[in-house]
Amino acid sequence: MKTLIAVGGVALSGKTTIAQVLSGRLGFHHLDIDKIRIEIFGWEHISRPNPDITDLSSLLGSIDDVRERHASYYMLLAFAEAFLEEGASVIVSANFRKEKYVNRLQEIAAKTESCLKLIHCRPPIENQEEMERRIKNKPFGESYNVQLAITYKQYLWALCRQEEFRIPHLTIVTSKPLDVCEIEALNYIGSY
Repeated sequence: MKTLIAVGGVALSGKTTIAQVLSGRLGFHHLDIDKIRIEIFGWEHISRPNPDITDLSSLLGSIDDVRERHASYYMLLAFAEAFLEEGASVIVSANFRKEKYVNRLQEIAAKTESCLKLIHCRPPIENQEEMERRIKNKPFGESYNVQLAITYKQYLWALCRQEEFRIPHLTIVTSKPLDVCEIEALNYIGSY
């Protein structure tokens, strides 16, 4: 059966790394929202700083950012649907912060008669030292939107904006070694 694996989580949660490991292990195509966004809109759009709420031009720039993000999700999910329609299983990695994107994943899985597996990567937020190291070094994957998390306090604020997944999923706390995270994911997917 075709499988749609969605690996979600905030910046620096390890979602891209987990998705890449699973892609290599399972031989599934991996589609990453940041790579799509950079290809379409360019690096400068991804790396712009957070808006200053006291500056109108900065706020207007953030509106463009929202449009780009929405368009990137649309393309990511359209590509995933196309792979599944052709009979290929696929892994997608993105924040999936908004419920509407998770709902779209469910629609795609139903339409293409695919099995949906949702994996939520949770960073070790209780470990301030580890999170500050991740923010500084960006060690996990290719987290292009790390400008959202300049300080630990800002990172925690961003986490508060994350909506909980309301469908069955696996949560992986990414403070564990990568091979342990991989085994947890493979067991959940049913491929281990």
